[in-house]
Amino acid sequence: MIAIAFFIFWLSVLYAGADHPPPAGFAWLILIVAICSLVVYLRLPCYWQWAYTRRSMRKCRVLLDGAIAGATLAIGFFVFAPPGDAHFAAAGVFDYLLWVTGLTVVGAVNAAAVYAITVLLKRCRLMPY
Repeated sequence: MIAIAFFIFWLSVLYAGADHPPPAGFAWLILIVAICSLVVYLRLPCYWQWAYTRRSMRKCRVLLDGAIAGATLAIGFFVFAPPGDAHFAAAGVFDYLLWVTGLTVVGAVNAAAVYAITVLLKRCRLMPY
């Protein structure tokens, strides 16, 4: 349920920011959001266990988990960008740092939100594990 909501939320945000109709490359974003949603799905039991066992530094671990995911995603865009992509070709070092920092922060905030929703749903007895 949380991973599906994550997918719908981010796909909606990306679609709202895209040209209309979206360019052909938007299909890649759908795939990337689907992969990120799968990662969210796989991390949910871990987050619940951290909360349930009151693991030390769990909130910091969640933030670090999300920050690593966001930074990985940001760097992946550089690595897999088509050669000569106008967005990356014109970017300077500051632009790259801003991009990585931005997605790192967004990843940490997403992980914190997923963790909080997971704990809330489990306390309401709506989570299966």
